[in-house]
Amino acid sequence: MLDADIDLSKAPYNTGNGWTPIGTETTPFTGTFHGNGHTIRGLYIFEGKNLGLFGTIEGKAEISDLTLKDADIRTTKSGVAILVGQMLGGTITNTHVSGTIKADSHNVGTLVGYMERGSIVFGK
Repeated sequence: MLDADIDLSKAPYNTGNGWTPIGTETTPFTGTFHGNGHTIRGLYIFEGKNLGLFGTIEGKAEISDLTLKDADIRTTKSGVAILVGQMLGGTITNTHVSGTIKADSHNVGTLVGYMERGSIVFGK
């Protein structure tokens, strides 16, 4: 559970390749992340595959009640979004994003880049 707003626009999160996404293809995120109505600002990621605050989620993963603002993501690879690069299962509820994505690839979105299965619910 997130207990406060987070600003990722500061070093080391805004330098080099920036944020390292939570969850990979080999070790996807399968837990629960409750944003508790808080905001994460300034997410920056430069280059890579399956990019977002979360790289890959699956199974019974749950992400809820979160806002991401002022994201900046740049890559030439696939599976790119502000929240989840690759969704292989799970649920996203009441989550909102804004920012810029520059990608020379496929499977690019704002909330989820590539979704194989799972659900997205807006509102409560």
